[in-house]
Amino acid sequence: MYKVISKFWDKQDLTEHTYQENDPFPFDNREIKESRIQELSTDLNGLGYPLIILESDLIDMKKSEIQNILQAENIEFEKEKSKEELIRQYEEYHSRIKLLDEALELGIEVPEEISNIQIVKLILGKE
Repeated sequence: MYKVISKFWDKQDLTEHTYQENDPFPFDNREIKESRIQELSTDLNGLGYPLIILESDLIDMKKSEIQNILQAENIEFEKEKSKEELIRQYEEYHSRIKLLDEALELGIEVPEEISNIQIVKLILGKE
């Protein structure tokens, strides 16, 4: 789930919904493309600063539980990483999968070595 950290009006949404700080995003729990999520959670949007942040479902878990999830999903990680770093790695991994699927749907070839943000820029036509 995502939380709004700065008031904004979603011009890309047909409802033209205005989000207030601390509102959930999206307000109606519908599926949002990962590129849009990344756009709103970085400086890639029209306002130039992050508008939403991720509230990970993993935050209430113990570090060992998160490590077990990473192992079960065959995601390589360093045991010395902090709980927060492991959560970030998990979320970035899943974000990348969604972004790659989105790029594939659009017929965009994505080199393996580029970052998630670079994939977003390709999808949005900003690179």
